[in-house]
Amino acid sequence: MKRLLPSLREKKRYVVFELQSEKGLDLSDLEPKILDKIKSFLGIYGTSQAGIQMVRNLYKGNKGVIKVNNQYVDHLKAALTLIDYLEGQKVMIKSIGVSGILKKAQNKYIGG
Repeated sequence: MKRLLPSLREKKRYVVFELQSEKGLDLSDLEPKILDKIKSFLGIYGTSQAGIQMVRNLYKGNKGVIKVNNQYVDHLKAALTLIDYLEGQKVMIKSIGVSGILKKAQNKYIGG
Protein backbone atom coordinates (compact mmCIF):
# COMPACT_ATOMS: atom_id res chain seq x y z
CA MET A 1 0.00 0.00 0.00
CA LYS A 2 1.34 3.41 -0.94
CA ARG A 3 1.72 6.18 1.59
CA LEU A 4 -0.28 9.40 1.24
CA LEU A 5 1.42 12.39 -0.27
CA PRO A 6 2.33 15.04 2.30
CA SER A 7 -0.12 17.47 0.72
CA LEU A 8 -3.00 15.03 1.31
CA ARG A 9 -2.20 14.24 4.95
CA GLU A 10 -3.99 15.95 7.80
CA LYS A 11 -1.81 18.56 9.41
CA LYS A 12 -1.35 18.39 13.16
CA ARG A 13 -0.35 20.69 15.97
CA TYR A 14 0.91 19.97 19.46
CA VAL A 15 -0.74 22.00 22.22
CA VAL A 16 1.27 22.17 25.44
CA PHE A 17 -0.89 22.63 28.53
CA GLU A 18 -0.24 23.25 32.20
CA LEU A 19 -2.43 21.85 34.96
CA GLN A 20 -2.75 23.92 38.12
CA SER A 21 -4.29 22.07 41.05
CA GLU A 22 -4.01 21.72 44.80
CA LYS A 23 -2.59 18.20 44.54
CA GLY A 24 -0.68 16.63 41.69
CA LEU A 25 -2.78 14.40 39.43
CA ASP A 26 -1.52 11.34 37.58
CA LEU A 27 -1.97 11.19 33.80
CA SER A 28 -3.77 7.85 33.99
CA ASP A 29 -6.47 9.53 36.11
CA LEU A 30 -6.37 12.76 34.14
CA GLU A 31 -6.53 11.59 30.51
CA PRO A 32 -10.04 10.05 30.41
CA LYS A 33 -11.53 12.97 32.33
CA ILE A 34 -10.01 15.56 29.97
CA LEU A 35 -11.14 13.62 26.89
CA ASP A 36 -14.68 13.34 28.31
CA LYS A 37 -14.82 17.10 28.93
CA ILE A 38 -13.57 17.81 25.41
CA LYS A 39 -16.11 15.38 23.99
CA SER A 40 -18.93 17.11 25.87
CA PHE A 41 -17.79 20.48 24.44
CA LEU A 42 -17.10 19.47 20.83
CA GLY A 43 -19.48 16.54 20.54
CA ILE A 44 -18.58 13.11 19.24
CA TYR A 45 -18.27 14.19 15.61
CA GLY A 46 -16.16 17.25 16.41
CA THR A 47 -13.86 15.22 18.62
CA SER A 48 -13.33 12.66 15.90
CA GLN A 49 -12.64 15.38 13.32
CA ALA A 50 -10.16 17.05 15.67
CA GLY A 51 -8.19 13.81 16.10
CA ILE A 52 -7.28 14.58 19.70
CA GLN A 53 -4.60 12.39 21.28
CA MET A 54 -2.67 12.79 24.51
CA VAL A 55 1.08 12.32 24.13
CA ARG A 56 1.58 10.08 27.16
CA ASN A 57 5.36 9.99 27.39
CA LEU A 58 5.68 13.81 27.60
CA TYR A 59 3.56 14.38 30.73
CA LYS A 60 6.06 15.78 33.24
CA GLY A 61 5.04 17.24 36.56
CA ASN A 62 2.04 19.36 35.69
CA LYS A 63 2.71 19.90 31.96
CA GLY A 64 1.56 17.76 29.06
CA VAL A 65 1.07 17.69 25.30
CA ILE A 66 -2.07 17.07 23.23
CA LYS A 67 -1.92 16.32 19.51
CA VAL A 68 -4.75 17.91 17.49
CA ASN A 69 -5.71 18.73 13.91
CA ASN A 70 -4.53 22.23 12.96
CA GLN A 71 -8.09 23.45 12.29
CA TYR A 72 -9.24 22.56 15.83
CA VAL A 73 -6.51 24.19 17.92
CA ASP A 74 -8.78 27.02 19.08
CA HIS A 75 -11.61 24.58 19.86
CA LEU A 76 -9.26 22.52 22.02
CA LYS A 77 -8.00 25.59 23.87
CA ALA A 78 -11.57 26.65 24.61
CA ALA A 79 -12.48 23.18 25.84
CA LEU A 80 -9.45 23.08 28.15
CA THR A 81 -10.29 26.41 29.74
CA LEU A 82 -13.81 25.19 30.55
CA ILE A 83 -12.54 22.37 32.77
CA ASP A 84 -13.10 23.37 36.41
CA TYR A 85 -13.12 20.16 38.45
CA LEU A 86 -11.21 16.90 38.03
CA GLU A 87 -11.12 14.07 40.55
CA GLY A 88 -13.18 16.14 43.00
CA GLN A 89 -10.75 19.04 43.23
CA LYS A 90 -10.68 22.44 41.63
CA VAL A 91 -8.25 22.69 38.72
CA MET A 92 -7.30 25.15 36.02
CA ILE A 93 -5.83 24.06 32.68
CA LYS A 94 -4.19 26.65 30.49
CA SER A 95 -2.42 26.26 27.20
CA ILE A 96 1.18 27.39 27.20
CA GLY A 97 1.96 27.13 23.51
CA VAL A 98 1.38 25.47 20.17
CA SER A 99 3.93 23.91 17.86
CA GLY A 100 3.91 21.94 14.64
CA ILE A 101 6.90 19.84 15.69
CA LEU A 102 6.83 17.62 18.77
CA LYS A 103 10.52 18.07 19.59
CA LYS A 104 10.20 21.85 19.49
CA ALA A 105 7.16 21.74 21.76
CA GLN A 106 9.06 19.58 24.21
CA ASN A 107 12.23 21.70 24.24
CA LYS A 108 10.60 25.12 24.24
CA TYR A 109 7.61 24.66 26.54
CA ILE A 110 8.27 21.61 28.73
CA GLY A 111 12.02 21.93 29.06
CA GLY A 112 13.08 18.55 27.94
